[in-house]
Amino acid sequence: MESESSGARPVRSVVRAFVLLEELARHREGVRLSDLSERCDLSRSTTHNLLATLEHLGYVTQWASAGRYVLTDQAAELGRGAQDSDSELRQRMHPLVARLVSDVGETCYLAVASWRDAVYLDALESPHPLKVGAVTGDRCRLLGTAIGHALLAHRPATARRIQASEPDEWRRWEQAIADARRDGFALDIEQYEPGLSCVAVPVPGYGVARAALCLAGPAGRLPEHRLRELADDMKRRLSSA
Repeated sequence: MESESSGARPVRSVVRAFVLLEELARHREGVRLSDLSERCDLSRSTTHNLLATLEHLGYVTQWASAGRYVLTDQAAELGRGAQDSDSELRQRMHPLVARLVSDVGETCYLAVASWRDAVYLDALESPHPLKVGAVTGDRCRLLGTAIGHALLAHRPATARRIQASEPDEWRRWEQAIADARRDGFALDIEQYEPGLSCVAVPVPGYGVARAALCLAGPAGRLPEHRLRELADDMKRRLSSA
């Protein structure tokens, strides 16, 4: 689990800098200074000074033609420094994804959290004609999906951010996320899409879920008792992967 506050008072300038970084992370197309100032409830001068510091450090740059600020690749590299890169994780987990598809006969995919979404790092489809389609690079929402709930249940900081940004949707799915935290897996029985069912388990990494692994297929082939059996099987395989 992620460490909680030890009681030390937050440093205001650091908090403000991360508020800006998180707002920029929501907008790949970039954000103007005036909009950042308004959205983050900061004065224009404070916003400008923080952006100038982040730009000097290499985490933010400004598109001169559009006047918008965007995150740089260095911001992504910072988070990857202490753990596998996405490509390394995909390479390490691909044999397990392939074995699950071969043994179970259903679509399997590996995903990581990316702001409000889960992004598929790897995906292999079921050999059956009737199957769940999944392609590497696809996205789905964290809230309302089994793979999203498996991630949110074991990424406290991510969960807090989503709860703050989407309070109504969070309340709708809060119990499902709590169940996933208790059980160590998340189920989706025809909730995200009628006729389809999924089970997802977290992939551990440095105290939080680094990713999540999901099996998905037609509800007729994946009743609840089968999903629970698969959850136990996936957790056993992950423990020895």
